[in-house]
Amino acid sequence: MVLPRHVLGINGTAGANGKINVAGIGIGGMGGANMRHIKALGQPVVALCDVDSAYSKRTRDLFPKAPFFQDFREMLAQVKDIDAVVIGTPDHTHATAAAAAM
Repeated sequence: MVLPRHVLGINGTAGANGKINVAGIGIGGMGGANMRHIKALGQPVVALCDVDSAYSKRTRDLFPKAPFFQDFREMLAQVKDIDAVVIGTPDHTHATAAAAAM
């Protein structure tokens, strides 16, 4: 995981409130399991993205306030308060999404 320096506070805790704003790319299957772990950790989920809206519905229902996108490039362009991204897409697509998120 790569985090911008401003996300970490002076004492090493995240942000001013100790929270990291997380976005998910590829939130069906394994990505959905990853997002459930993020929820269990109590971190705010600020955006979700998956090309398959039907397959990702179960995960989207867990985060009804998070805007949903089908293109991660649109999500990254529109949502400005993302501190970390969980990528649950097939292995051969991680690099493109990770590079765009950084």
